[in-house]
Amino acid sequence: MKKLAITSAVLSTLCGLSSVAYAQSSITLYGIVDTGIEYVNRVSNASGAGSLLRMQTYGGLYASRWGLQGQEDLGDGLQSFFTLESGFTPNNGALASTQLFNRLAYLGLKKTGIGQISFGRQYTSAYENMWMFMPFWTGVTFEPAITAGGGSYMEDNMVKYTGDFSGLHVTTHYSFGTGFPYQGAQVSTIPEGSVPGNSRAQSAFGIGSAYYGASFGVAAGYDETHPTFSATSPIGKAQIAFLAASYTVGSAKFMGGYRWRNSKFGNDVTSIRDNFYWAGMTYSITPAAGLTAGYYYDQVKGASLLPTIPATSLPNFSQVSLMATYFLSKRTTVYVATAYAHNGPVNYDTLLQTGTAYGYGNPTTSNGLANGQKGQVAVATGLQVMF
Repeated sequence: MKKLAITSAVLSTLCGLSSVAYAQSSITLYGIVDTGIEYVNRVSNASGAGSLLRMQTYGGLYASRWGLQGQEDLGDGLQSFFTLESGFTPNNGALASTQLFNRLAYLGLKKTGIGQISFGRQYTSAYENMWMFMPFWTGVTFEPAITAGGGSYMEDNMVKYTGDFSGLHVTTHYSFGTGFPYQGAQVSTIPEGSVPGNSRAQSAFGIGSAYYGASFGVAAGYDETHPTFSATSPIGKAQIAFLAASYTVGSAKFMGGYRWRNSKFGNDVTSIRDNFYWAGMTYSITPAAGLTAGYYYDQVKGASLLPTIPATSLPNFSQVSLMATYFLSKRTTVYVATAYAHNGPVNYDTLLQTGTAYGYGNPTTSNGLANGQKGQVAVATGLQVMF
């Protein structure tokens, strides 16, 4: 009888400890499912060109994704946390990448009043501070977000500091190996870096900050990566810097920015040197209905797909995008969007800019269009559900 009482007391104590631990920690499942139907004219490939009518692949307002977030209170204002996030294509249910958690995969520690340090696959400092100052918040339909942030806007093997102080958001990071395999048309044999005796190969670093006031906001950032073809090849340098601002008056918010880029192969041949500008606005017609407009302009001073080919200038790219949204609830949104691109496909979907990620551009031409074509039109309507 005494033994049974002791056992019951031990079990009660263990259950109590388990309850305390559970109360101090949490795990959240979240995600976005977003797709619709889109029409794009003059979509071309090596054999010809024609109109495209299909279900969207990656998403519309945002790329479809699911994720897990967790945190645990460790006492005295200290928390541990993690995030795992995976992209998928709702039109067929496939993963967006061979990486299970291709979007985010990191963990870290956070201290009240000091900030947090995190380790793993994360957004770069420049991109994290840039996206909220773009009209469509880097939406797939239709904003040239990869052009703005660069192809390696998410990097592996990253150590990152993030701090928030009275409206000021500050980030800085270092990646031991970005995991981004491309520079131009070259595919690196060591995208993860970490080569003995050559720690600079595929490494990267950056810094960024943003201030969010009641009506005015401003952000700036710088990212630098060191891409290379192999462990023994010369190391290139890809640099991105940006400055952006926003202003809110009544139901309207205006924003604009400038992004400078200079990317070179290891032999000093220019991969791409361009000046990218954007401007736009959002307007709330009612609490449920809204309009978004964006204008994008890219001045490509020099570009080359391979280090053996001298860089040449390209016709200046521009795009106008419009979107109407209606919130059926806090989690469900319907939208209609359209875009017109000049001197390139929508979202600047070329080998040089996005690697033809969306399927709008011709992968056999540098400007992504068939010979003789000057522009492209896209229209989409879709539904987004957040959870």
